[in-house]
Amino acid sequence: MVADVNNALRNLANQTLLDRLAGMAELAAYEVFAMDGHWHKAASHDHRHNGVKMAAGHFYSLNLRTHTLRQLAVGEVHPLVA
Repeated sequence: MVADVNNALRNLANQTLLDRLAGMAELAAYEVFAMDGHWHKAASHDHRHNGVKMAAGHFYSLNLRTHTLRQLAVGEVHPLVA
């Protein structure tokens, strides 16, 4: 339910907020996003996998027209890769 509310709010915001790139005719036909991600250490209460706590990653996109943010994915590092 939270994801549905978030998506509805983001869609409404994208329809009503000022388009910050409207003055750039070259971008009129494109959706424009910036993306970022970060990793952080596992929390003290996180479960262990084969005795190892794994880092968690969060990846986001920012709509550069309206500045609405969207979470793209959550990732975990596999212990063999870490």
